[in-house]
Amino acid sequence: SNSLQDDYQRVISQVLPSVVQITTASGLGSGIIYDDKGDIVTNAHVVGTASTFQVSLANSTSQMDATLVGSYPDSDLAVIKLASPPSGLRPAAFGDSGKVEVGQITLAMGSPLGLSSSVTQGIVSATGRTVTEPKSTDSPGATIGNM
Repeated sequence: SNSLQDDYQRVISQVLPSVVQITTASGLGSGIIYDDKGDIVTNAHVVGTASTFQVSLANSTSQMDATLVGSYPDSDLAVIKLASPPSGLRPAAFGDSGKVEVGQITLAMGSPLGLSSSVTQGIVSATGRTVTEPKSTDSPGATIGNM
């Protein structure tokens, strides 16, 4: 058995159900379920100036209505809330960013180009830096900065 592959598959199966696709009138992006009350954390650039959204859970095509709770452009963070959260929402478990070390493997999950439930890998190349998010117009829905 390949333990690294097993670890990848275990983490993906634990985290992916907490990843959502967010659609606005002008685009789309990804977010993560924060709690079972329907709060979702995403990027401020994803919500833009919108106040209403359509949200799809991982591996689902059904859409749910959501509204803006708050947007913090200086931090590129935003919170939206599902109007009628379904039972069984899977909030993400959050780690301690202070324990991240250079060389650790990372996984990013989201909806690049609207392809829901996509997974990619990377590596922690540095810690303790203030970073600015790289912008990519080629792959909307795939923020690649500030992991």
